[in-house]
Amino acid sequence: MTTSDHNIIYFPSTIQSVVKGESNGELDVPLICRIRSFNPSDEVGNPMASNIAEPKQIFYLPAPVALSNAYGIEFETLGVGAIGQLISGLITSFSSDGGIGDMAAKAGSAVATAGTRLLDDIGAANLFKRKFGFSFNKYNELSIGKPNLRTFNLSFDFAPFSQEDAANAEKMIKLLKLGMHPTTEQFLKGTDDANPVEAGQGSAGSDPSLFNPIFRNPLKYVIDFIWRGQKNKDYTKIYKTAPCFIAALNVNYHRAGAPSYLPNGEPTMSSIDLTFNEIFPLTRDALRQVEGIKEDIVQAETPLISGAFGDA
Repeated sequence: MTTSDHNIIYFPSTIQSVVKGESNGELDVPLICRIRSFNPSDEVGNPMASNIAEPKQIFYLPAPVALSNAYGIEFETLGVGAIGQLISGLITSFSSDGGIGDMAAKAGSAVATAGTRLLDDIGAANLFKRKFGFSFNKYNELSIGKPNLRTFNLSFDFAPFSQEDAANAEKMIKLLKLGMHPTTEQFLKGTDDANPVEAGQGSAGSDPSLFNPIFRNPLKYVIDFIWRGQKNKDYTKIYKTAPCFIAALNVNYHRAGAPSYLPNGEPTMSSIDLTFNEIFPLTRDALRQVEGIKEDIVQAETPLISGAFGDA
């Protein structure tokens, strides 16, 4: 299956020549934003792979003026605590090379210290802490929690100069509206044919299309950027995304600042603000695959990390 021309939309229509890498003296749009939509079950975990599923729709738009993305990692603060300190101390003592006496001394010290920490944990050491002005080292340490899901905010203006552009803007907005919403499935009928459990019961009335209890995932989207029609996956220097869902879409039909319409009813200028959320957090290998980071850059990773603590 291939994406039909009917489901490939360009705005403005003149950027079609730019996407194809053809010369266009009337339009100089060096960077094109490409948004591809896929069915929820399509295999597009790595959008850089050659066997990626065929998209349902492809949207081509000039890259927005504001273009940024953020990366973040969540860390957990771990405290050793009294029991952890006791275990750590005992392990250290039994690995000692100082003989039985030294091991016993260290073990006893570990037990005593952990016991004092336990008194602190239950509040029994507060009087001593107030009198002598000290506090126990919590032995806190950061440990990886998870990478944050990346969020991408993209804004596009539509100012059609032709009827074709106006139709493309309208179609693109409507397809994005539909694609961000889930589908539903109806109740399964009961085993008793005389008393089936039908969809549409309850406050929705009798219309089965209004009340279905099971949501299925909406379309997922992959965003990347094309430089002057060069679709080589190693060429683009801007970010690429893993599969995303549309989390928010805002349409401003009066982007011109006042109600203004073409003869057939389309706004003379409108805009959309889109928020895409990646479906899964990225590991180092996943990010390298998704963004197409080249091997020569990855090879520089090892000495940089090994020398971080002065051991290189």
